[in-house]
Amino acid sequence: EQEGVAYIAMEMLLGRSLQQMLRDPEPLALDTTAELAAQVADALEHAHQHSIVHRDVKPANVMVGPSGRGKLTDFGVAYVSTSTLTQVGTALGSPRYMSPEHVLGLKVDPRSDVFSLGVVLYEMLARRTPFDRREDSSVLAVLDRIAREPHVPVREIDPRIPAAFDQILQRALAKRPEERYQRAGDLAQDLRNYRSLDRSSATAYEATVALQVRPAPQPGAHSQLVEDIVAFERKLDREAETRKQAVEEEHMRRQEELRLQAEAAERRRAEQARAA
Repeated sequence: EQEGVAYIAMEMLLGRSLQQMLRDPEPLALDTTAELAAQVADALEHAHQHSIVHRDVKPANVMVGPSGRGKLTDFGVAYVSTSTLTQVGTALGSPRYMSPEHVLGLKVDPRSDVFSLGVVLYEMLARRTPFDRREDSSVLAVLDRIAREPHVPVREIDPRIPAAFDQILQRALAKRPEERYQRAGDLAQDLRNYRSLDRSSATAYEATVALQVRPAPQPGAHSQLVEDIVAFERKLDREAETRKQAVEEEHMRRQEELRLQAEAAERRRAEQARAA
């Protein structure tokens, strides 16, 4: 903080964002996927130990250097337990990577970041997020699936993916926070040991994935969030229309200036011709 202004100073990084890497035609190698996701989990574990919840874990906020070292960036909407700058019920973050409790406007804690990292891991493996559908015309449908519907197992999208990843994702993407990894560090450990995960040691998450109970939304929480998002979309539409109108008005003003300049030039030429 300097002269009453709070700011964040961040390292200047070389490399590409994970979002850019996911646009490459070739998918990431499984070992690379597991290690990058584990590094993000390490970063979250460190933040959580300092009572910081990131709240916006997504591929665009993961930078990967030339050596393959990943770094989690952009703590701009992070929640600090001692801060008065954030509040329950405030929808911050990127919708497709939100946890169910975040979508419902409930209090978030470190397990919310675990869910978001689970979404990122799923996207790294399947090249799509777990709650998106091609027919979606609005983000509202995605938010509703996050809050209510279990994800499609990643091996149904690509059977070549090792079964251990579905086991990991099943736990990371559990609707109820108490059924997820309780620490990001535990997720990192499973990711680094995915090849040795014993299927016989799968927890009750896998046995009951098809029977997941939808969390009961808090009265008014979901509807309020939907209203907030709709209002936000309308605001964006109004701002876009205002910008478009301003551009059109500037274009018309410029055209009028050019017309007047052309008329003035024509008058000068006429006057010069008469004088000659």
